[in-house]
Amino acid sequence: MAQARGIKFVYSDIRNFRQAGYSFKHYLICSVQENNVIISYGEKVVKEIDKLREGLKDGMSADEMAKIIYEIHRKEPCRRINFVFSELSNANRSSNLVRPLIKADYSAYLEFFKKCNPECEDTVWTEEYFLKIMTKNFGTEFL
Repeated sequence: MAQARGIKFVYSDIRNFRQAGYSFKHYLICSVQENNVIISYGEKVVKEIDKLREGLKDGMSADEMAKIIYEIHRKEPCRRINFVFSELSNANRSSNLVRPLIKADYSAYLEFFKKCNPECEDTVWTEEYFLKIMTKNFGTEFL
């Protein structure tokens, strides 16, 4: 996994509200992308942000950052990795293990989403989100 090379802390009012499609508020989000880290946080964690600033250092791995976040907040961070596929290798094409998502996969995605988020009652937005990740090749389906 890539190492962090720049940590930016951003207070956001969005972190103070439950976002559509989620069953809880995300008071702190740590996004690692291309060796940069962005920490978006809300009111509930303002008091601990200085501790986080002191604890997180350039070059830390995601595992090291997760450990620091746990030590400060006493809550295990959820982790999600998004992959973008520009093309499938010939090995993957011939093995039939993965393929790009298509519109017809939406019903399976919705079923999967509901199982992962049983408290979420608002799924109206999921089709638009699915089409967005599908067209940007953010997802693949394992066959």
